[in-house]
Order: sequence, then C-alpha cells, then structure tokens
Amino acid sequence: RKKQPAPGFPSGWMFSTGNDSMFSEENLCGLLIRSPTGTEYSSLEDALQSCKNKCNIAKTQLLFQSYLGGSILYLDEQHQLHNKSYMEEWIDVDGNKKVLHGKITQCERDKVDESHSEFIIAFNENSRKDILAMGGHCGLEIPQTQKVNESKALGGHLAFNFKAGLQSLASKSNICAFRWMTPDMRIESLVSIEHDIKVPQLTLTWNGFRLVLSVRKSTIPGAGYGVFVECTSLVPGRKTMVLNESEMLDLGVYAPFRSQDLKLQSVFLLKNYVHALKCEEWSFDVGGKDDSLQYDITDDYTGDIHEIAAKHIPAYVNECKMENTPTVHARHDPQSAVHYLLGVQNKKFVLPADGTPSEIFINYGPDYERVRVRKNYSFLPISEQQSHKKTLSSEGAEYFVELCSFCNRDVSSCIRFFSDNFARENSDSSVIDRSLAVALLLRHRARILHSGMDTNNPFVIEFESDLKRCEDLIQRLLHLHQNKRLTELNKAQAFDILLRESITPLLHELEP
Repeated sequence: RKKQPAPGFPSGWMFSTGNDSMFSEENLCGLLIRSPTGTEYSSLEDALQSCKNKCNIAKTQLLFQSYLGGSILYLDEQHQLHNKSYMEEWIDVDGNKKVLHGKITQCERDKVDESHSEFIIAFNENSRKDILAMGGHCGLEIPQTQKVNESKALGGHLAFNFKAGLQSLASKSNICAFRWMTPDMRIESLVSIEHDIKVPQLTLTWNGFRLVLSVRKSTIPGAGYGVFVECTSLVPGRKTMVLNESEMLDLGVYAPFRSQDLKLQSVFLLKNYVHALKCEEWSFDVGGKDDSLQYDITDDYTGDIHEIAAKHIPAYVNECKMENTPTVHARHDPQSAVHYLLGVQNKKFVLPADGTPSEIFINYGPDYERVRVRKNYSFLPISEQQSHKKTLSSEGAEYFVELCSFCNRDVSSCIRFFSDNFARENSDSSVIDRSLAVALLLRHRARILHSGMDTNNPFVIEFESDLKRCEDLIQRLLHLHQNKRLTELNKAQAFDILLRESITPLLHELEP
C-alpha cells in the first residue's frame, strides 16, 4: 500500500493499491486514490470527477490506466483526423434522407498495434435535434458521442469535405475509408409476381445510374425468393457502375419499423421459443445500445415476418456461401437502426449497366449458424455440425433454465407481453403447449421473487398486479389446452406436479 504519485493527475494526487490488486480497463480492484487535501477515493471515476476542473478527464484516465496496465490505448492528439469535421448520412424507415454533423474530438491509438485506432465523434447538438424532429426513428435516440474505427472516421470526414467542396484529406495510413452513401432518388413500390403475390420493388438513382432491385426466384436451389439488381446508365456511353472499395450505397432499413420491434432479450427469448425458434431468423442486435435489447421484425402472434417488414427489399436478400464475397452488408446508423448497404468491403464492386439482373447476397455471420444447422444448410464441417445439433437438442431445457434466472423487470415484461399476445382461440396447439409451459414457469419465478420483496417497495403493488395477469393467462391457456388433468392440478394448487407434467414433453421437442 505504498503511496505513489498518480500519473496524469494534477500535482499532489497519490495512489496506492491493496494486496489483491487486479487491473483491467473497467475494473481496478483494491485501488485507493488520495487527493492533496487527504480525501480518499476507491473509484477512478469518482477521483476524476473531483478534479475535472483541473485536468482533461479523458487524457488523465488513459494515462493512469496505461500506467497500471489497465489500458493499452493512448491519446494521439497529432493524428491527422483529430479535431476534423465529420458527417454521416442515411435513409430512415420512412425513406427520408438524414444528415448528421459532428467533430472528431479524440483519437485513441493502440500501443501494441499502431494500425488500430478508435475515434470519438461528438455530434452537433442542433444537428441531433433536427434529425429527431424529423421523426422516422421508431423512438430511437442519437447519442451525444459515438466511438468509431479509423475507416469510418476517415469516411465521415471525407464525406463532409465532399459536401462542403473542400479539398480531400490525403490519408497517411493504409486504412480504406468507409463511405456510407445515399441514393439521389428513391422509389419504393409493391409489384405482383407469380400467383398474384405482392412483393417490394426498389428503384434508386445514383451518380447517373438507375438501379432496380426486385424480388425473384433465387439462383440458390430451395432458397425461395432472392433480390436481384438491374443497372442501367442514365448517361449515354457508360457500360459499368463502380462502387470503390468500402463504398456502400444505402438500400434502406432492415429493422426496426415499429417501436415494438425493439424488445427486451428476455421477452424475445420466450417469444422465439413459443414460435419454435423461427423468430430468430429475423432478429438483429441493436449495435451500441443496451445488450439487453433485441430487434425483432416478426409478428408477435404468428412468429412470421410482419407485414411492414415484408414490404421492404432488405428482408428478401439471401445469404451467400462462406467462400463467396457478399455484395450486401448490414450496418447500424447513428440511431442504431440496421441498414442493408450495397457494395463490397476492401475491393471494387462493378455492376454491368446493361440491365442484366444479378442476384445480390449477404453473409449473416457466425451467430446465424444455429439457424443454418437447424435448417440443414450449415457451412461447417460435419463433425462441427453434430456438435451444434447436440447443443440444439437440449434447447427447450435451456430456455426453461434461463427463465428461472429472470429478474423482476424481465418477469413483469414477459407476463405483460404474453398476456397481450397469446391465448387466442385459433392458436396452434403446439404454440398453446409452449405458451402454457412458459406461463407456468413465469408464475413460479414471480412467486419466488415476490416472496423476497420488501413490502415497502413501491414496485410490489405493480408486481402483484402482474402476478394476477399471469394467473388469468394460465386460466385462458388451460381452457384452450383442454387437458382436464392439468386444469385439476392447477385448481388443487399442485403446482410442482403441474409444472413437471407440462414441461417434460417439451424438453426435446425442438431437436433438429
């Protein structure tokens, strides 16, 4: 516990550590920081806040953590992008173009790998307010600051210079600028194909080219529909349209389309289970937002893609094989909505401008492997597929175990969701079976949590109301289930037996 000068802090600040010190970027166990007046802080954050008027907090934190081995990043104030202007544009869910301005305020460079840098973008407050006033954001906010990699920071600066008519910055690194570009004009429509099925069609113009994206039978056997692009030049004599490496053209939003498309992970987990895991085929992470949230563009009642999402092109883009180069990429805009962008990373994307239809593809990534395995088109070696199938065979049990660890917030949210969306007369019998099992487990978990609540907790009354809703839900599901024994067990309050007899038949039901 020997006191030492605190690196980065003003003169007179000291620090010491306990015997069990363990340092990492987010956790400095056993740390004690002492101010010149003798005040002691066991939190780096608290110490930084107390001297924020005498130092640069970000710089002090990096210097201090680097000294302790808690960070390998350092501030690079000499980087050519430091304090440069930044701009980002995208197409929102209503088809409107949005443009967000900001400034690159900080560069953090990796001391081990100098090629790796992270940049802090501070968005202009008036620019943020203007975009939020436009609507079309499904309740999503724009953060005041955002951390991006060097490729995106460079692309955002070049985009600003291009719009402002300024000279482009000559990059001093080998980093390829990521350019998110929007079309000059955009038209969405619905067209009829075979059997009078209505599907979306998207027409774009960009740099003198006209792109028509349409839904047709995929070139992949058994894959159903796919998306094809036809390119023609609006200017005579041009034979190809070229997107340079890492230049991406916005095709529109994949998710969300409605505020209810943003769900708690716990709610989505149970909804996905009740609908035999088909909802996860249409789900997506929310980027830099809370990890407890999930995008879900399926109908709550059927589990199929909902009507609004089905009217947009991104939902129909198929996946390419692992060895092939994807021509569509998923990216989050500053509001965290997911977009599909046309282009190729790190190489040019060339489209013949002769009107020939060409199918475009995306790579759904490694997290989608469980879906591939279940639907029997996995790209993994046979031995690895078998391992995945063994994991999936116990999927039902794992869902139940997960539910038994839910907190108050999760349980209440799930009860409300299921009470509003399930237990309908024309529900599929398998959906009723799984919904009943979920409802019984929710009641079981809610009772455990309720027994440990402080009676003075204002949340207790609200939670007791949710418990009643759960009881009503179970009664409705038992009526639909039409199993007299289960109904009698519930009336007799033989809840353990009721749980066991409801859940046991479902444990291996989802085996691929």
